[in-house]
Amino acid sequence: MRTFLLIIAIGTLIMTPLRSFAAEEKFFEFATDVGVPIEIPTGSIAIQEFKVHNDYINAIDLWFDNAGSSGSATVTFLDSSNAVLTSKSVTIAPSDPFYTGQQLHVRFSKTVGITSGSWYKIRITSNAPKLRLYGVKRVQFVEHDAPYPIDSSVGGSSVNGESQIAVFKFALYEETDAEAPIITNASSTISGPDTMQIAFNANELVDRMVSYTRIGRGIRKLEAGHSCPSGRSHRSLCGSSRRGAFITD
Repeated sequence: MRTFLLIIAIGTLIMTPLRSFAAEEKFFEFATDVGVPIEIPTGSIAIQEFKVHNDYINAIDLWFDNAGSSGSATVTFLDSSNAVLTSKSVTIAPSDPFYTGQQLHVRFSKTVGITSGSWYKIRITSNAPKLRLYGVKRVQFVEHDAPYPIDSSVGGSSVNGESQIAVFKFALYEETDAEAPIITNASSTISGPDTMQIAFNANELVDRMVSYTRIGRGIRKLEAGHSCPSGRSHRSLCGSSRRGAFITD
């Protein structure tokens, strides 16, 4: 009977994933409270590389200041071979320096399908004479009383081909995601006379819930938040393998 109940639980996990229907949802962020300003001279090309663990992108955030006159910037989303996937020009208004930088939200004109686990790039060019983008130093990541390690999804940064000591702060968004995540490696382990652990991998961050029945009792539901690989609890630091686990009693 326990085997039968396990099959039902895993079947529920595979066939009825929870979905988010927000108009726009942030699925990755690399941004500490304190940022390091990096000058982006007029006509320069700034690049930030990153690995995506999702299926779509439709917007990004950057952090900046601009002590000069208004200008424009073109933000381009590239694949690893520098093919342009989408691009958007935005106004860079005057903005006083601030220790975090000012958030710049760039919403692309279309949603771009991407391959989970692949590398992509953000390219920024601008004619604003005093534009600075904010980053995080690679060699010092302690803010307040907690470390902020570089996630394996954050790659190198450059300005005009010159590698930077800091990586640019950025965040990634997607539109309403109506497609079910791909669930793999669903398994269970009986860990005691009244407990069973159910584990799985997913190709993207997922909300999860297991419905199960114990003999002689009604249906129970066990819920948890966004899944991450073992040992990583912060949503923005999840790696390529999205792993969830439940322990039922």
